[in-house]
Amino acid sequence: MSFFYENRNEERFKLIRRLKGYHIKRTDRAAEATIITACMITTVALQWLPLLNAALLAVFAMLLTGCMSIGQATKSIDLQTIVILACAIGLESALTETGLSWAIADIIQSASGTDPYLALAAIFIGAVIMTNVITNPAAAAFMFPPIAFNLAVDLGVSFMPFVIVLMLGCSYAFINPPAGYQTNMMVYEPGGYTTRDYIRTGLPLTIIVGITTLLLTPIFFPF
Repeated sequence: MSFFYENRNEERFKLIRRLKGYHIKRTDRAAEATIITACMITTVALQWLPLLNAALLAVFAMLLTGCMSIGQATKSIDLQTIVILACAIGLESALTETGLSWAIADIIQSASGTDPYLALAAIFIGAVIMTNVITNPAAAAFMFPPIAFNLAVDLGVSFMPFVIVLMLGCSYAFINPPAGYQTNMMVYEPGGYTTRDYIRTGLPLTIIVGITTLLLTPIFFPF
């Protein structure tokens, strides 16, 4: 394969069979792609455009400059993630409409009393559990609108600390490799790991980052 990459620009020979799993890295539009990406990040950082609008404009610019084709853009769409998000949003709507979300929020509030710090800890623990059972986008959609937001309203405090804790908690999928996050699966089989290895390493790591998150979040995002 090193011969293939070193001689990919040669014109004196031609491949007659497709090599599966190998793609020629294009560098002829690298400068344009870098400029477009930098412009997108700058416009969002300076709040000139919302993230969605800036991303859509960047995609159109990539297509117009030839950085990618319509086919490449279509193939890059992760339908599995879209389906999961759609199902999670539907589940969130069901929880809200049936009143189950308020019931869960009331249970958490009754367990934590009027202490927002305990409620924050309960939301974090719930987010960690959910993200290790389902994917993190689905866990966030399941937890925030119907539960975390309602709990903040019940307590009469700002919902921002709950948003931050939920966002971080849904990112700490260190324990369960299959359902947690794709990067876990990337090394799961090649490295010869087992679920026990992830629990042994991921559980202490989750506790450490959880304590840090719960201590620092109220400082930077007060109730």
